[in-house]
Amino acid sequence: DREGFDDLVMVTSAFHMLRATECFRGVGRPVDTIPSDFRARALFGGGMPRAAHLAGSETALREYVGRMIYRAQGYSKAE
Repeated sequence: DREGFDDLVMVTSAFHMLRATECFRGVGRPVDTIPSDFRARALFGGGMPRAAHLAGSETALREYVGRMIYRAQGYSKAE
């Protein structure tokens, strides 16, 4: 608002797009989004447990916990 912008476009990882969008929503600003990658698909492809997916699972869990913490602290707002 201070800079006079009416429209915002956020370009970020598809993996944490929801959390980032909720941050804008938390301060009352609508934002258009453009995802820049799609790591989430690669992490859960096939659904079979694999050692290579362990690090990805940790990353996904950290993102989910981050969303909950952001919401609890009032940094973001879910739909």
